[in-house]
Amino acid sequence: MPFKNFGGKEKRVKSDYREEIPLFESEMNLFKTVDIKFRRFLRKFRRTQNFRSRKFTKRERAKNTVTGRNYRLIKYSKGINSLAFYPSIVNHLLSSDTKKRTYLCKEDLLGWEKSSHQSLNMILVVDVSSSVINFAIAFSKIINSLTVYFNKNKDRIGIISLQGYQSKILNHPTHNYKVVSKSLLSLKVHGRSPLADGLTKSLDMAKLEKFRNRGSSSFVVLLSDCYPEPLTGKYKNIFDEPAYKNSLSAAKLFRKAKIKLLLINPNFKHNETLREKYFPGEKLSELIVENSGGKLVKLFNKSRTTSGSYSEAGRFDVSAKDIEKIISGVTSLEPNSKSYSSMK
Repeated sequence: MPFKNFGGKEKRVKSDYREEIPLFESEMNLFKTVDIKFRRFLRKFRRTQNFRSRKFTKRERAKNTVTGRNYRLIKYSKGINSLAFYPSIVNHLLSSDTKKRTYLCKEDLLGWEKSSHQSLNMILVVDVSSSVINFAIAFSKIINSLTVYFNKNKDRIGIISLQGYQSKILNHPTHNYKVVSKSLLSLKVHGRSPLADGLTKSLDMAKLEKFRNRGSSSFVVLLSDCYPEPLTGKYKNIFDEPAYKNSLSAAKLFRKAKIKLLLINPNFKHNETLREKYFPGEKLSELIVENSGGKLVKLFNKSRTTSGSYSEAGRFDVSAKDIEKIISGVTSLEPNSKSYSSMK
């Protein structure tokens, strides 16, 4: 509030405007404001929310020869199943030619077939680059719903962030949801979107988990508006940019490795009937899904603001129907799911 001097004393004078509130906030302050809201929302991971959904079901039991409880005796194979020592001795004693030989032979050996609840590993790739600043709150709600769903089913979650010049592995798939929560709280909205690197690292992580836990199944959930960076600006067609080409090449590897990919894009503005008007992010989303053999969840954003600039009017939020669509998309990736249809 302005001051005026009256006889050596300063007195406050009422004014019709407020000088202490700037007309335009700086770009850094805008990002800081959104980042605070984003982090505040992510803190809710420590509280379990009740979602009314029939999708929360116990995993079916899966047979394997590596991990789990001993299920039944089968013929022993070295390096494939574990030797059942005492049952092998009993099997030898009960065999018809016991009197002829007193030693165990290969035909006497038995191994255990194991049984365990089917284990799922979700590798969540989160785009937290500057271009998704208007989707920060929506992203946190989506991540929250996915985390609660997987926590309910006792599955593992791994997290990779798309930020800067390279994607960053925050944690490998784990049951420890305190670690997951801590990783998510470290996310900050700024920087570039290294989409190709994120896809490659998530695929490598899925392959590694498949090797470590042979009875488990892994899939990748990508949460992005699909505007990869950096751009060189040397090409007339943006799809000739290395960032776009590398992203499509990385997507093809998913089909080859038979790893399922679910892409959630919250920045769709056109229906399929208007494909000729698709923005690069919309077109790239469909091409990534086509190349990977994955599925796409489209969330429609009616705002006309351009990506990268934050405004309250341009802020996008998700509805309960959107969350249900996403959870349905995730359940369609599960091994025993009968519905693996396209999401629209």
